[in-house]
Amino acid sequence: MLVEFCFKNFKSFKQEAALDLSATKMTEFSESLILKGNEKLLPVSVLFGANASGKSTVFDAYKFMTDMVVGQFWGNEACSFTQKPFLFDSFYKEKETVFEIYFMLEDDIRDRIYNYGFSILKNQITAEWLNVKARTTKNYRIVFSRKGNNIIKSILSRNETELLEKVISDNVLIATAAKNLKIYSCSNIYDFFKKNVFASEDIGKEFLAKDLSKEFIDDKEFLSNMLDTFRTFDKTITGLRVDKNLEKKILFTHKKYDGTGSIEIPIEMESRGVRKLFSLFPKIHKVLSTGGVLFVDEIDSGFHTFLVRSFIKSVMDKSFNKNQAQFIFTTNDVCQLSNEILRRDEIWFIEKDDKGESSMFSLADIVDEFGIGIRKDESFSKNYLAGKYGAVPDMLE
Repeated sequence: MLVEFCFKNFKSFKQEAALDLSATKMTEFSESLILKGNEKLLPVSVLFGANASGKSTVFDAYKFMTDMVVGQFWGNEACSFTQKPFLFDSFYKEKETVFEIYFMLEDDIRDRIYNYGFSILKNQITAEWLNVKARTTKNYRIVFSRKGNNIIKSILSRNETELLEKVISDNVLIATAAKNLKIYSCSNIYDFFKKNVFASEDIGKEFLAKDLSKEFIDDKEFLSNMLDTFRTFDKTITGLRVDKNLEKKILFTHKKYDGTGSIEIPIEMESRGVRKLFSLFPKIHKVLSTGGVLFVDEIDSGFHTFLVRSFIKSVMDKSFNKNQAQFIFTTNDVCQLSNEILRRDEIWFIEKDDKGESSMFSLADIVDEFGIGIRKDESFSKNYLAGKYGAVPDMLE
């Protein structure tokens, strides 16, 4: 489970930004919280903000970090990546970009919290670290610490340290190398990131059959639930099936208006909303089946407000979300900014100032001049549109 994600000097974010999924002491929807050890974690976080404020940058930052760890930047010989620093300040153009997370593992009976991160400059890794804290302690213990290509501190065995120092380089992370070398004390980093799933705004424009796992195709209950959801788009849809040939064709059954029977239509001929939903469902199925984090950018694009709201309610229901998956969304849909479906600490705002710098804060962080926070019974959407919380387009300020 993700506890917190932090990053600094990436695209429009110059200063450190932190997306914290640890629950505050607020009481609303407490039954939906993920309980792990002494921690109470949020199942959902929703990011609101004006267009070009930096919402998608948070998505990009978390995906960049994930791709670095699981080796998506790897070519035939080495890892290839390019730093994307804040460009509106020449000083920061030459500064490191930093990524850091705090996370827990579902199968860890000791309920430890891990702190992992790394920094990059240009196309080189400059530092990397892993710390761990037991449930019963306050302080973190160093597992390893790296500067450049040297491991400067480690609790790993001498043999493990020597193996790692032979393979790490300017563009190879210890987290990735440890997994390949089967150094299990560090491979949990890779295992955590491998469960991250991403869906960009463009999902559904081109359906990718490779996203269909055997488990997804054979899960009749889940396919039935999909069918019910698709019928919110089109009441004529009466069935769907996966043609299990090499191409894995997706076919929807529609009843004919003249009552003469039905006809099968390939997914390519369906609406954008249906295509996007079908492309998103395998990703939803994966995290619901195995746990992990699903990060969806612009979830409202192509979907009706009621459908998005229904989905948010579903993933907060433990009978539906049995494996404690977490969901992070960006959206422009103010209708989701509601105390009927979200806790105040699950609502985040992204705004950009006149210098081109983005910042991120939670509704739970906002207090007035007397130190009084936002009440849980306020009309969040109304107050947001009135500019009370910030993170609105300049034309509304």
